[in-house]
Amino acid sequence: MGIDGENENFAYYMFQILSGIQVIHSQNIIHQDLKPQNILVDKDGNIKIDNFGFVYRLTDEQYIRKYEQFKRFPKVTDAKIYSSPEELINKTATFQSDIWAAGVIFIELFTGVHMFEGRDEDETIENIKTGKMKPLPNEIKGKLKDILLSMVNMDADKRPTVQQLLDLELFQLIAQSEEKREVEQEKRKIEMENKKEKEEACLPEEKIRSVQQKNCESEKQKKEEQEKAEQERIIVEQKSKKIEESDYSEVIRKCNEIIRICDERLHLLNSWSDSSDKQEFEELQRAIHALEIEAHNQGIPIVDVVWTEDLAE
Repeated sequence: MGIDGENENFAYYMFQILSGIQVIHSQNIIHQDLKPQNILVDKDGNIKIDNFGFVYRLTDEQYIRKYEQFKRFPKVTDAKIYSSPEELINKTATFQSDIWAAGVIFIELFTGVHMFEGRDEDETIENIKTGKMKPLPNEIKGKLKDILLSMVNMDADKRPTVQQLLDLELFQLIAQSEEKREVEQEKRKIEMENKKEKEEACLPEEKIRSVQQKNCESEKQKKEEQEKAEQERIIVEQKSKKIEESDYSEVIRKCNEIIRICDERLHLLNSWSDSSDKQEFEELQRAIHALEIEAHNQGIPIVDVVWTEDLAE
């Protein structure tokens, strides 16, 4: 097949990418943006196709026109070097356009080089339009070489469909291997579950008592935590109540202080207005002033301010 042991994963990656494309095409969808950046590999070596921002669903037409898309999205230039000749020349795309992109990606995956690469992007695009490609290395030979060259055929009608590719012997063998692997994985999973059930069913009486004891201790600990939380709640409520009572007492005390100061001030003002003795007048004046300072310090408003000049008159 043209694949040695050193590149044994290559065909497997091809199979996974083609399987992903098959799912897309089975929904009558063209991806249109296949490129290495959109091919993801997880830690287990499984391939995922990403970025469906430019997909199109075919209806009754055999192709779609892409000119308006390229006109609206000038930033897709990096995708152009994986576009097929018909996309670049005729501004049309079909399912076979995805096959072309996959073929270019496969060859780049194997060689590390874009097969139509030029000195710049414009030259690369011109190479795609004219079919000017680099020769495949000697390591790619036999049926594998035939498969890759068929995928990048300049004539879209001569490219194989994704199903035709997956029906090839190379990928059928991989598919059978995948089916066996999945069956084995499912079998091991069932065996592990049965083993666990069997071990749990055969637990010694001592272990059963240990589990029960742990459950009881867990319940006891849970109950203690609930009781502790309830005690803390009660303490918080009591503290809140004391604070409320303290605040209420302070309000009462302040009201009484306001009444006392106001009464004393009113009494002094009355005495002031009745006084004709200058010395007594000055003493009353000082007493009222001291009372007002005391009220001010305690935050008690004095609204009926009486100016000494008015009283003197």
